[in-house]
Amino acid sequence: MLHYYVSLQAKLYKLFHIFVEVLHVKQHNQKMNDSDLTKTQRIKTITMNITHMNSNGYNVRNIAGKYYLYFGDEQVMTSEGAEIFTTSEELANLLLNDAVEYGADTENVLSILSYHSLYCDLLQQEEDTDGENIEMLNNLIHVDYFWAFDEPRQIRAAALSQYLDWLPKHIDELPLHQNAAYINLMAATGSILLPHKILANLLSDDSMYSVDDCDGFVEALEAYGNETGASEDIDVEWTFDAIKKMIMTLVTYYTLEKV
Repeated sequence: MLHYYVSLQAKLYKLFHIFVEVLHVKQHNQKMNDSDLTKTQRIKTITMNITHMNSNGYNVRNIAGKYYLYFGDEQVMTSEGAEIFTTSEELANLLLNDAVEYGADTENVLSILSYHSLYCDLLQQEEDTDGENIEMLNNLIHVDYFWAFDEPRQIRAAALSQYLDWLPKHIDELPLHQNAAYINLMAATGSILLPHKILANLLSDDSMYSVDDCDGFVEALEAYGNETGASEDIDVEWTFDAIKKMIMTLVTYYTLEKV
């Protein structure tokens, strides 16, 4: 039965990327005055194509109390054209380290740059889509193929009902960077329950796991993905090391006090 829902979710996942892009990164056509246009023309957008270039060229610049990511003298932008910046020196260093390791790939969930890139895109969002967000999350829970992972209720309807009652609204009301953390991992895995189960297991005081002691959790997640086929359509290499890095990047960004 679980394989049926994995197959169903795989089909939804192809549509989901389009839906998330429209819903969360949608912007009004912005009217720019002449000075804005001139400024935009001066800044060359660097996206995933620069990953082949010399990583030593990445640097962070503090401009009026904000840290901006650069490659050489060119500012690194999100795939939607937003500036990547932070007021946190801690996060600036994390962004720089991952840019050096992974390049400016804003869709690689092993890199914290993917999380903060989405956050910067969401900052530009002008429309109030609260109702749409909750509806989308509800729909995804219904076909989530990680529903049975670390789940004592093995009747699917009972397991999902507990999340439908509160999780979508909870995610929608989170601070923006934590909301972006959920959405970013969801976009890569097709699962909204996976980031929830990761955070609940590693950050809860009553959990048998912790951030510093999570190898058992990683092993269980790796086994579940392989045994159920849930990992087949995920944009992450399904190995212990990659899964652990994915988890730690999510937790690191989610728990930042300042972005």
